[in-house]
Amino acid sequence: MKKVLILVPYSYPSKCGVWSRAYLDAKYLKSKGFDVTIFSSNILKGTNEKLPKSDEIDGIKILRFKVLFKLGGSSMFWFFAIKFLRLNPSIVHTHGFRHPHSLMSLILGKLTFKKVLLTTHAPFEKDNNRSIFLKIIDTLYDLIIARIELKLYNNVIRISNWEVPYLKKLGVKNSVFIPNGVNEIFNEGVTSPSKSDVPFKRVIFMGRLDPVKRLEWIINVAEQIETSSNNVLKDIKFLIRGSLNGYDSLESKSSNLTLDKTSYDYSEFIRELDTSDIYILPSIREALPYTLLEAMSRGKIVITSNSLGGLEVVKNGINGFIVSNETELREVLEYIYSNWDKMYKIRTEAINRALEYNINLVNEKLGKIYKQF
Repeated sequence: MKKVLILVPYSYPSKCGVWSRAYLDAKYLKSKGFDVTIFSSNILKGTNEKLPKSDEIDGIKILRFKVLFKLGGSSMFWFFAIKFLRLNPSIVHTHGFRHPHSLMSLILGKLTFKKVLLTTHAPFEKDNNRSIFLKIIDTLYDLIIARIELKLYNNVIRISNWEVPYLKKLGVKNSVFIPNGVNEIFNEGVTSPSKSDVPFKRVIFMGRLDPVKRLEWIINVAEQIETSSNNVLKDIKFLIRGSLNGYDSLESKSSNLTLDKTSYDYSEFIRELDTSDIYILPSIREALPYTLLEAMSRGKIVITSNSLGGLEVVKNGINGFIVSNETELREVLEYIYSNWDKMYKIRTEAINRALEYNINLVNEKLGKIYKQF
């Protein structure tokens, strides 16, 4: 039985797209007979909470390491060389480009003659909120280290196609496209949208309550609608739900918006989606957003900001809507409910688009790579 070591910045129960992808990869590989172990930091993402040194989920062992130094974001220094050598994996699969743990695992892997894979997670989108210091670090990293590092991986896996020009600029000509996969549970019981469907007049966001998600857009639009005399908009109810990660506080005084700072599981997310019409993802940046695809799988109308990940998934007016500010968000909400009899076409296209990211298709691509080793 081949041993696989997966490295990821954060682990369960962090609400994190990188963790979700690493976990689904690990779960699939274990089902195929691999002995899978996960290494991560001991930080619960978006908090100062420290997680236990070890854990187990679905038979997959997780070892967590103390963070000794943090540059910012997911760029943390946690040292695992001794545990790496003791584990002696055959295959090393690291998640996240430009992270200390990825470079460290590559060096250890090459020194011990292992196969080493990288899933990039698209760290290339510009973020104006990112500190100048981190921007300088990224630039220097790409100039001094990145080109050499990326050539040494046995495979570089991208999760989105918008990464291609960035990777080519760094010398990667043949990255493998394996996008984030949608769990099959989101396809269960979905019925074909109909022209006669009655709207719930309910709009939601669910996910990590983090400043990068730019939830102020939803809060401000909900407040505007609460005091509006517009008959199309006035009955809309909003929900924002998820654990507080990154915000010092997040509040709303609008009676038409419920702000729930509790975590949730898949079944709760599906239940909320199934009693809603619209899912909003107003993020500053997204690599390839899980929640957007999951909402589309349930036949919901999605509204995304013009993040690169959102633009890759959504075609404006075809399978969802793209907005660039709060004004456009409010205008799109009015358009949707004013033209509800036409929305079944967009909902149908959303379901079809999400099927392209079915977890079985994603796992099939991952399996082909692992068969090489």
